[in-house]
Amino acid sequence: MGRVFGYHTGMKIRDEYRAKHPKSAALWERARAVIPGGITHDIRHLTPFPVDYWMGHGALFLGHCHPAVVRAVQEQMARSTHPGACHELEVRWAELVNRLVPCAELVRFTMSGTEATHLAMRIARAYTGRSRIVKLAGHFHGWHDGAVAAVNPPYEVPMSAGVPGATRSLSSAATSPRSSSSPRAARPVRRRPSRVTSRSSGR
Repeated sequence: MGRVFGYHTGMKIRDEYRAKHPKSAALWERARAVIPGGITHDIRHLTPFPVDYWMGHGALFLGHCHPAVVRAVQEQMARSTHPGACHELEVRWAELVNRLVPCAELVRFTMSGTEATHLAMRIARAYTGRSRIVKLAGHFHGWHDGAVAAVNPPYEVPMSAGVPGATRSLSSAATSPRSSSSPRAARPVRRRPSRVTSRSSGR
């Protein structure tokens, strides 16, 4: 069986992994001296050390350094590097999102997934008038306190001691329907005017 998968007799998978990626191993050791755990995001924790096969978490459909992408980035760098206010490209980007996702009537850009889910939960609470959030157990939805419940098993153990119990109690983890810990089915939401909208419109 070892010969079928290319593993030499007497060498463990991890040993061969280290032998094939010596630069990554050295870089990980270097990172551990200045970065907690040697990684900048817990999702990158891999044994024995991380190697980047993530492809930008799915964003790099064309791979690294595709000529068309590199050319577009270089052309933009000659125009501006970091507009701090509104600009034409963000309008164009929003129009493309609307075209790709027709149900997205309006687009709000955020800097991270954590910020996106944080704002989504705030809007949902403003719209429904309810405080409790139901999330899927075993899924990561950001670093903010309201989303860190039941990320890794055992799900009943808090992900961090830094999240107050009162905050954790506002999140319910949805597991399999047969689980005794599964929350009851959510009640239909009664539609009401959004307080966020009324405030932002100045009325």
